[in-house]
Amino acid sequence: MDPLTGTSDEHGCDHEPGAGIWVQPPSPLTQVCAVTDNTTPRAVRKALIERFGDVPQFALLHLDAPEQQRLDWLSSCLAATRAGHRGQRRIDGLLAPLSASCRLLLCTQSARSLDWLGSVCGHRCAFASLHAIASDDRQNEVAVETVRALLHETLAERWGSAL
Repeated sequence: MDPLTGTSDEHGCDHEPGAGIWVQPPSPLTQVCAVTDNTTPRAVRKALIERFGDVPQFALLHLDAPEQQRLDWLSSCLAATRAGHRGQRRIDGLLAPLSASCRLLLCTQSARSLDWLGSVCGHRCAFASLHAIASDDRQNEVAVETVRALLHETLAERWGSAL
């Protein structure tokens, strides 16, 4: 499903249930990846794409079943520990295109649903608190402003006073 429109992808195929969907795929320059879940209003994802869709330092990943992915990740970690090796998990594959310095911005109404993602590959996380009681416009402002601030911060860390 397309997380913006609720329809099948451009090929007419639905995505595997529980899979992540790259709404805005990462590039080698990606510094901030917003991660949304089913508590994130479509309007927020749309606002992020409208504002940052042409910014190569920005990516957007939607997880439609983060709790199931967390449980799968934990159980595979436990199994790999018992077997003495680290196996590849679905979430590892989703996050693999992101550089180690990329920040994950968790855009959700329930921090617990996404807070584990930083542990998968060691990405630093930030949280955009989207309260269900806030208006759509306010939620959009929070998400867009948080991405803007994180982009500025990551670029300042990398380039220092050259900005």
